[in-house]
Amino acid sequence: MPKLLLALAGAAVVLTLSGCVVFFVQPSSKQNKVIGSVQVTITACASRTDSSPPTGSCRDNGNTPFQDASNGDQTQLLLGFLIPTVAQAPVSIGTTRTGPSNSGQLTFSRSASYTSELQRLDHAPAGLKWQGYISDLFTYTTAGEQNFTVSPTFDLPAHPGTPPFHGPFHYRPVVGARDWASGGSPNPQDAVDCDGRLTFGHPATGGQHWDYICADEPHWNTFDVVFLQPTRDAGVIPGPHTTAPAGRTAIVPFSFQYAGTATPAAHFTFTATTTVPGTAAKPSPPSLTPPSNSTKAVKASVALPLGTPPGTYSVTLKAALKNGQTRSGTGKLTVTPACKVPKLKGRSRRRATKALERAHCTLGKVTRRHSKRRRGRVIRQSPPAGTTLPGESPVAIVLSSGPKH
Repeated sequence: MPKLLLALAGAAVVLTLSGCVVFFVQPSSKQNKVIGSVQVTITACASRTDSSPPTGSCRDNGNTPFQDASNGDQTQLLLGFLIPTVAQAPVSIGTTRTGPSNSGQLTFSRSASYTSELQRLDHAPAGLKWQGYISDLFTYTTAGEQNFTVSPTFDLPAHPGTPPFHGPFHYRPVVGARDWASGGSPNPQDAVDCDGRLTFGHPATGGQHWDYICADEPHWNTFDVVFLQPTRDAGVIPGPHTTAPAGRTAIVPFSFQYAGTATPAAHFTFTATTTVPGTAAKPSPPSLTPPSNSTKAVKASVALPLGTPPGTYSVTLKAALKNGQTRSGTGKLTVTPACKVPKLKGRSRRRATKALERAHCTLGKVTRRHSKRRRGRVIRQSPPAGTTLPGESPVAIVLSSGPKH
């Protein structure tokens, strides 16, 4: 009959079912690429526990004080992972069981009830959450050893315009099992019931049909130990909303945030695009190898054609690694109209200024000269009326200082 154990060290998941067994789960972890997702690999093994200490490769009896399954029992394995709240766990985890009598595919699927039980009996700390899995049903046998390996990948958030994940990645694996203890056919969809304690097995009683050990390992007195995987990540954060007139070059600000230790592999090349018609966006700087845990300013310049229709447009900055990983963010650019120089001759300075404002121009150099025109009236302007200039361009005027006496 088996007992379950979760210990913490090494490489892949190995399950050995041979008479009396324990599960020995050894986690290791790594970041799959330069930035982003984390892979946790668990090794479980089982060996005979009818001797003291157990024989074979797993010399621990786990938390359960009684046998979990007998030869020929219908069994399901339980896996749980404490992970960061923002991490996305896989929907299912597949593996292959190998051994002289128990070979074949084994799939762990998300289990809402096991997740709930883990949270109920060991409340996740702030910033962390539980994700529980349960395997498909298989027949446990005591003939020879059986093994399996699982290496689930947990994705980090990579939503456009969001800050990077600041590691380390916290995780804790848990292993358990249940076996069918009464007559009839087991329903593998039955909700997981851990009774009142995760690390203490309980047999089927009071109409229950499953024997449980919801967390045979980690050991009850080290159950809250959390493991840390250093990570690297990046984010492109849009700056303030930018406004620029048609005919000018708009500078759209971004901040490039990098979390983790610096590495030559984290060399990012920037590209920029925009929805402004008839033009392109250009990033500055064009590339960057960021220092550890740093924030750098990156700008996207957009040369706005004189004829750009007024409106709000998007400017997207993308940071790409050589391996194809990317992060991006999108800022907003509002384009105001070009300057259509109005006719100012004969107007007062005040009226000329207002006319220029309505035409998206500004008042430029003001000079005076004697003229037969009434004092204070515009007698000349430069450039002439009807000229199209970049928005907010200055228009110079000459005011009459009256007749020369």
